[in-house]
Amino acid sequence: MKNTWLYLLLLSSALIWQSCGGASRQKDSVVTVESDSEGGSASVTLESNELEKAAREALSQLGKGDLKSGEVMDYKALQAILPDKLLGMPRTSIDGQKSGFQGINMSTASAVYETAARSVRVNLVDGGGSSITIAGLAMWANMDFERESDDGYERTTVIDGHKAFESYNKKEQSGQLNLLINNRFVVSLEGESITAKDLRQAMEALDLKKLAKAK
Repeated sequence: MKNTWLYLLLLSSALIWQSCGGASRQKDSVVTVESDSEGGSASVTLESNELEKAAREALSQLGKGDLKSGEVMDYKALQAILPDKLLGMPRTSIDGQKSGFQGINMSTASAVYETAARSVRVNLVDGGGSSITIAGLAMWANMDFERESDDGYERTTVIDGHKAFESYNKKEQSGQLNLLINNRFVVSLEGESITAKDLRQAMEALDLKKLAKAK
């Protein structure tokens, strides 16, 4: 079952996508995954137009490019990008790891910044340029959409020349902001009891030039 790891990556990413953001909280959004008896292929079905399109785009990457990744940044280097404070909030936790399987490498670092009133979690992922890893982690990268309602909005956009996805729930005052850098790094911010402007400011406060310049 050589594609099992890739299959699980797509499934976990689909579940994360479903659990976060406005569209992904729709009650009729359902995730199902099927694979053949040999584990040689996988399909993801999500009952939401944007989610289904994202999943199809991600799965199409299975037949494109090199599935293997290059060398990834050490997770300690990623952790160094995470400041002691963000938006005036102290960093209350930090972790990281580096892993690999069948030629696909990944390095991650994350931190939580919080006070009694609000919080932001930052995740940094280096997929080493693997097309399938990026397809799984950033299903929105090949999409263009925008939706807005009284409750909030979700949309793909461009920030400093990089494809991005953002969503915000006005009622819950929660949101997320995701950035894809050089088809290799995925930067994700999730905030609670925070404004959409604060999320943008938090992203700007990170020293992401190190990622943009990485070879």
